[in-house]
Amino acid sequence: MMRCYLRFSDETNRGRAKPRPEGFSKRKCFENFLEVFGRREVYVVADCVKPDTEEWLARLGVTVHVTKFGNGGDSFIHAIDLALRTATSDAEAVYLVEDDYLHLPRSAEILEEGLEFGDYATLYDHPDKYMDGPGANRLIRGRSEVTRLYRSASVHWKITNSTTLSFATRIACLRADYATYLKFCGNGRSKDFAMWTALCKRRLLGKPRRLVSSVPGRSTHVHLPWIAPNPEIDALVDQLREPGA
Repeated sequence: MMRCYLRFSDETNRGRAKPRPEGFSKRKCFENFLEVFGRREVYVVADCVKPDTEEWLARLGVTVHVTKFGNGGDSFIHAIDLALRTATSDAEAVYLVEDDYLHLPRSAEILEEGLEFGDYATLYDHPDKYMDGPGANRLIRGRSEVTRLYRSASVHWKITNSTTLSFATRIACLRADYATYLKFCGNGRSKDFAMWTALCKRRLLGKPRRLVSSVPGRSTHVHLPWIAPNPEIDALVDQLREPGA
């Protein structure tokens, strides 16, 4: 079973709120996460949360670790440290995920399929891989990236050049690449694109890593305008606006 390490915070991006779709809340995202992944083997790094948020998390039947970092880079490193401490095997699959993602059904099983083809797997098919100009991934040309495409039991997977700090991997990979994470994250820093460039292009010593993303996306960062392009994802985001959602 895949262990999940979710970073949850009441803080905004250094006081600057990200643009969100109508009805968005991190609590709704986490409730969706629990519906999809269940409550077993879910560890929450609750960073700079309010007392009522800490109480709410404690009632949900997950393991909660309260921290006071105040930034995503340090909570990311803390989540990795927690995953390494609680691991039972180097072959164990783990999912490190942020608090503003929505997931479609069977995400856990599909992530496991992705690890058949990549050292790292993400369900987020980032729109920046299909655009040129402002906001685009600087490695993209002609609204596409040169890649290879694989087929698992459920979806297609493409090799991609980067993602966010939400991804699945195995404990052995976390151990081997730990120094790279520290190079770009922690101490108030969170440089995810540079981290993935280093891992996948191998500007550091060692073996290049393969990062794969599902096509279409089975999860999305709930951040406008970066919703993953998939009608099923659109319907999931629309549910945020429904009464009682």
